[in-house]
Amino acid sequence: VKGLTFKNMKYEFNTILESLEKAGYNNYWKVLNAKDYGIPQNRERLFIVSIRKNIDTKSFKFIDKNCSYFKNKEKTIDDILEATVSTKYNLSEKATRRINERLGNKEGKIYNWYNDVIIKEEFKTLTTNCGSWGARTGQIVINSKNNYRRLTPIECWRLMGFDDEDVKKCREKGISDTQLYKMAGNSICVPVIGSIYLAIQKQGIFF
Repeated sequence: VKGLTFKNMKYEFNTILESLEKAGYNNYWKVLNAKDYGIPQNRERLFIVSIRKNIDTKSFKFIDKNCSYFKNKEKTIDDILEATVSTKYNLSEKATRRINERLGNKEGKIYNWYNDVIIKEEFKTLTTNCGSWGARTGQIVINSKNNYRRLTPIECWRLMGFDDEDVKKCREKGISDTQLYKMAGNSICVPVIGSIYLAIQKQGIFF
């Protein structure tokens, strides 16, 4: 996570880089955010690309976040939300009352429960309990007045750049919603890792 680059983790981070260098690798690192690669989720993660010194051309560069490839594939919150959602994802009456008392009725908006911030452009970072409305970084969607719900597994997987077909295959294998939420929270955002593959390909060391 991004915290590895913080001052209090400097020793640990440098130890990782030095160990890789001693093992024969040149290292390139950068904090990448999913929202810069076409996904409406504020998800910052540290990526390290290590290339063997004997084949490294020293020309590796991470793909710029303004690359047209990602701008053309950019998704909005409306693209992520399902059109029809089962009522099983609705919050209980008790939870709904608590939110109404705290936030008031603001129809058609999307909220983060923890700090009451109205999210207009992207969701906060998904975690392994992203399906829980009470989580510190949990998300709440308001379908209509007094109708709050959690994100669905499909919406969480969309926020990680996966296709709906991927969720379907998992469900066919008997994987529960709880596990689907955990898998989404633990995953790497597909377009972000895809940008790294593109960067490696552009360097040409494998082609």
